[in-house]
Amino acid sequence: MAIALIVENLDVIVAADDAPGHAGLAKIFGEALGVGGEGRNIVTKFHGFEMCKVLDAQGRHADVEVVQPHRFADRGGEGVEHSDDGHQGDSTHDPGPDGCKVDHAPRIDRRARCLDSGYDRLVIFPQGLSAARCIPDREPAGVRWCRGRGLSRFSDVARALACFLLVFMTSIARGQGVELGRVRLEVQEFGVGNTVRPGGWVGLRVRVFDPTTTPRELLIRVAGRDADGDLPYYQQVIAAGDGASRDIWTYVPIPYHFDANSTVEVIAATVVGSEGSDEPPRAGDVLARTLVSPAVLGEGRAAATTLHPEEGLIGVIGRGNLSLTTYAERIEQQPWSPLAHERTEIVLQLNPQSLPDRWIGLAPFDALVWTDAEPADLGIERARAITEWVRRGGHLVVVLPPVGQAWTTPRSNPLHELLPRVDVIRSVDAVDLNPLAPLLAGTGVTGLPAVTVHTFEPRPEAEPHQAIAVLGDPRGRTIVARRIEGLGMVTLVGVDLNNAGLRRLGLPRADRFWNRVLGKRGEYLTTSELADASVAPRWNLANRRPHWLDQDIPGLIAKQGRSAAGLFAGFFLFALYWLVAGPVGYGLLKRFGYQRHAWVAYVVSAAGFTVLAWSSALAIRPKRVEATHLTIIDHVYLQPVQRTRTWMSMLVPTYGQGMLHVGDPRRSRDDDYHNLIAPWQSRRLDARSGGFPDVRPYVLDARAPESVSFPARATIKQFRVDWSGPPVDDWGMPRPRLPDGQQGEPALWLDARTGDPRGLLTHGLPGPMSDVVIIVARHQRAVPTSPRASVALAAAYKLTGDWHPGHYLDLSTLGEPATLDAYLDRIMPPPRTMSFGAMSEDLPGDPTTRLSALAFFDSLPTPAQTATAGTEFALMRRSEGHGLDLSRWLTQPCIIIIGHVGLNTPEAAPTPLWTGEASSPRRLRTTGRTVVRWVYPLPARVPEWTNLTDVQADPLGLPPSAPPGR
Repeated sequence: MAIALIVENLDVIVAADDAPGHAGLAKIFGEALGVGGEGRNIVTKFHGFEMCKVLDAQGRHADVEVVQPHRFADRGGEGVEHSDDGHQGDSTHDPGPDGCKVDHAPRIDRRARCLDSGYDRLVIFPQGLSAARCIPDREPAGVRWCRGRGLSRFSDVARALACFLLVFMTSIARGQGVELGRVRLEVQEFGVGNTVRPGGWVGLRVRVFDPTTTPRELLIRVAGRDADGDLPYYQQVIAAGDGASRDIWTYVPIPYHFDANSTVEVIAATVVGSEGSDEPPRAGDVLARTLVSPAVLGEGRAAATTLHPEEGLIGVIGRGNLSLTTYAERIEQQPWSPLAHERTEIVLQLNPQSLPDRWIGLAPFDALVWTDAEPADLGIERARAITEWVRRGGHLVVVLPPVGQAWTTPRSNPLHELLPRVDVIRSVDAVDLNPLAPLLAGTGVTGLPAVTVHTFEPRPEAEPHQAIAVLGDPRGRTIVARRIEGLGMVTLVGVDLNNAGLRRLGLPRADRFWNRVLGKRGEYLTTSELADASVAPRWNLANRRPHWLDQDIPGLIAKQGRSAAGLFAGFFLFALYWLVAGPVGYGLLKRFGYQRHAWVAYVVSAAGFTVLAWSSALAIRPKRVEATHLTIIDHVYLQPVQRTRTWMSMLVPTYGQGMLHVGDPRRSRDDDYHNLIAPWQSRRLDARSGGFPDVRPYVLDARAPESVSFPARATIKQFRVDWSGPPVDDWGMPRPRLPDGQQGEPALWLDARTGDPRGLLTHGLPGPMSDVVIIVARHQRAVPTSPRASVALAAAYKLTGDWHPGHYLDLSTLGEPATLDAYLDRIMPPPRTMSFGAMSEDLPGDPTTRLSALAFFDSLPTPAQTATAGTEFALMRRSEGHGLDLSRWLTQPCIIIIGHVGLNTPEAAPTPLWTGEASSPRRLRTTGRTVVRWVYPLPARVPEWTNLTDVQADPLGLPPSAPPGR
């Protein structure tokens, strides 16, 4: 059996090999002592290892021989790597008993080396494991350490044995000690496609082994950590007890500092009923737990890819990469695209059957590209997850297979209702792609294969937003069609891009074809192309100065006004007190001859100012729960859904528990939308470096975290809230209006001669819109064109004043526009002479300009291909702006309006936020600013086919559409 003796200053664990029936007890000891935690693994398992016997228990008061394990051979022949933390001096590797490799380090002074290393425990396994380690002083709940000075006295040994009995009895009290060893948890995927991007939500696919045959419920928890040091638990209840294993998805946000070696703990416990209807289920007996990191998921499972928070994500469902991997090219392993800005990781070969069952797992993806996988394999839950992800702003691109495609068959396609309302016409014979070479490969390319091509024709009953032609061939037939669904899009591609002949040629080029579908801008070259001498020197592209478009978020939500007022009042009162109780008061007493009563005056003034200080403090002390927010709200005209993302600092002026809800908790939950609350912290801060000493846990629903009860300490808590739902009543978004006296359907259009916008607009927002920018995308540039230009011929208008609620905005009075490229050029810092060792800089200018430009991140100007050495190009970055890009709207005609509400007078957030108990909630009082972004789709128009010279000579493009119905 396993026994544990723990002694203060020289804590000792004696762990013998497990005897039958005591596997659970050994595992409890390992968990209680923090074994395997915080990146300082000593042993990942107790049960199942051949125990090396190297050290004895002699001489542990003075010098201690430290032995580091490098690999424990398990019974299955596989190995488990262990860290070298705490290794001191040079060592040699000698084979230990049972084939274990051990380090024999020099003898060291136990007290000096442990304390100098920041630890106060030395763990020794003299009878069982060949390990002696300094580990952090962590005392889990339910375990009390025995205290003593060593093992030299009988009383200390008695205390140690009593401690062992306490742990043993605790294991019995927790119940089912044998069951603990039988329930197992294995993390199959850390992030969808085993890809993790810190700073947002991540899905974990967990395999739960429950050998019992009695039906029961298990509580699956994932432990996190917030900026205050508190422990949020993201939990869900699953049905178990069928004697088999099952895979589940659970979801947790991870901070920006999370890396490949950071760990999360997954726990399986019995379910204890909540104390009230408003309370979440509580965990009972812990049946299993596992500690995993992206780098080490477990035996037989590949490590996950951990990205930088600034990198994008595109997923490919099915086989092939469709040359999308060019978006992931880099130079010198830098996390950006050499001739663009954001590097985009391509997650390949996603399986429909293993996709997440909530949109939360898909939230990191900018787009999903579906190739040859069967949509019928999705199932209902995963199809609902993709549907919600699209309606919240996702972009699903379906590349139709050449034969046997089931996308047009409702019975075999659970996503059929999302598809464009078009008739799909399949070519009888293979079509020669050489006429499409300028679109797929650029000019001067020949030898393209013949492939199956599908073309699309709108159905008679289709509404304009349900059948949008995006790209056509030279004969005018639509080969890429789209449907607007909520805030997102579903695009059908009729060319068989997964053809083997195209794959051999590395086609289609991402910067020629995919830029026109996804709305990206920039040249995306292969590794061999980047090595070409005509490209800018590698040093220029690998050393760029980062600037952040979302750098203003922490400052805009900081609650500083009241604290600044209190600090000023404190200084003023202290200065006044010093004058009254000091020279001024004494001078007045002396003038009237009462200086002998100075001590009385001093006591009176001290008492008076004490009362005044307390009264002032009570007067300025906050009395109610309130929050400062920054919100981005998106809406597409005539779509029945809106989306917001809110960053907020929530002040709870009391100690105890704070409550936050997204939506009225008294109403039934909308199954179409699952909203998110997550603790938030700026990327510039490290949550590991601070926190309150009274660490407290709190619980959130891992699958729909719409309510949270969190620890409150009369200070602020920062959250990020993602909400989506029907349009908010008090936030009347812009809408077209007819002139007085006219009848008909109000609409916006483009002048047929000049291409300028026409029509009247009004809005019913709670305040005026400031710094309004209007982007008019006329149509895509002609084929072919340079990928360095934005995908659309677009104009940018800037209003000179505020746009007040109820006032009409006549688009014909906007004046002369700038091009979209010129507008974005003014945001970008110009190239400059390279400064070696330069760090990132805040982007100069106005926060409103940066927040507006965040909508067109993928359209920002890119570095020029120049051979001039020593030129430093700006690198634009984002960490909080993922999923908020509107650049894909530039691939079709539209009008985009961006403005700011609450810029001069702070306004409440459009996100429906509530506080208080779920049975009696109240609206949360919020003040701050909101970025309003509104999209009006215009009639579709595919780009024309011409030569590059004609396109460059036409700055405004071809004549746009005429006004509707005229």
